[in-house]
Amino acid sequence: STPKPSSAASDVYKRQVLKWSEPDDARQPTSRWRVYEFKGGKEEKVMHIHRQSAYLVGRIKESADILTMHPSCSGQHAVIQFRLKVSVDPTTNVESRAVLPYVLDLESTNGTFLNGERLAPARYVELREKDMLKCGSSSREYVPIRAPA
Repeated sequence: STPKPSSAASDVYKRQVLKWSEPDDARQPTSRWRVYEFKGGKEEKVMHIHRQSAYLVGRIKESADILTMHPSCSGQHAVIQFRLKVSVDPTTNVESRAVLPYVLDLESTNGTFLNGERLAPARYVELREKDMLKCGSSSREYVPIRAPA
């Protein structure tokens, strides 16, 4: 699904007008997700991403939740958005609900890459555990992992 263009006063975060609006199915995660940041194959830091429904990735220090200092990264580069996913098992007709992370490239100049593939801008893509995210031509890699219950 395509994000709504940001225009409402509620689309201001840390005094910055956001490039996206949270979708109607945005939810705070029910699992304890983390993002591990690697540079040159070495773990740099661990970020806990379960306390809010969205995490802004970018170069603007004042507004980014996940700061990317590389010059090829945009000020508001991408967002990790938690969304409610409802699915129905076709065999049993049983409905299941899960709050899962998605990544959205915010029409960045140099792109967001998921497992080496450039993402289409302004399209949500579901993140899976151990996927690898990169922004622009930065060598930093971001890997989401769900903490054990």
